Amino acid sequence: MKKKYIYITSELEAFHKWKQAPEEVKFLRNLQRHRFIIKVGLQIGKEREVEFFMVKWRLNTFLKNYSRKIVGSCERIAESILEWCRKNYGKERNYFIEVSEDGENGVILTTDNKT
Repeated sequence: MKKKYIYITSELEAFHKWKQAPEEVKFLRNLQRHRFIIKVGLQIGKEREVEFFMVKWRLNTFLKNYSRKIVGSCERIAESILEWCRKNYGKERNYFIEVSEDGENGVILTTDNKT
């Protein structure tokens, strides 16, 4: 079965640290600034079901809350965005969310609701 998604991209400048980082990467225990690159996809059924400009503007408003505090991991940011998506665009819809640190390393979170 084919699935069609729209996607938007955004970014977030924020700080984070990993207090329990292993000794080999202990520098991660310190506060670090990153440009988190974010890509969010929403499954759609029909053309223009969801307008990507509107999704992007709403997501950027949501992300402004993150820029004012120390954020968690890429995984935690992705989970928060997924919660926001489900609240605003429905729990039955499939999503993919990609969050990377500076466009280098990151996480991809997907859902499959068998729709």
